[in-house]
Amino acid sequence: MKYEPEIYAQTFADLLEKTKESEQNNLIKKFVLLIKKNGDLNGSEKIITSTQNYLSKKTGGRIVNIETASKLEDIDLQKITSNFKKSDVIKIIINPELLAGIRITINNEEELDYSLARKLKKMFNKK
Repeated sequence: MKYEPEIYAQTFADLLEKTKESEQNNLIKKFVLLIKKNGDLNGSEKIITSTQNYLSKKTGGRIVNIETASKLEDIDLQKITSNFKKSDVIKIIINPELLAGIRITINNEEELDYSLARKLKKMFNKK
């Protein structure tokens, strides 16, 4: 990549903050063209993630990863996500290795692990 995703994220967020709401779609299009011109379009997912992280932290939000073994029903997902702020960035990850249950990680620091995989590991690793 010509520039690190964090540089793109910070630049885009700063520009977005200074742009009128009616002109934000145009800004997004121009920014995507810039990324393409720089040959960094393959890293767009990292750039988007970095931008979400940057904007979330700037507004006092957190990065929340919710891992489940299979797709959650909409009602269950709504119950879980209602516990977080609107400024939080919530990413849903399907991870079959959990077997069942859920694991929630906040800012890659705090983890709540209610997965069957953790329970089995704990059960069979006792001495």
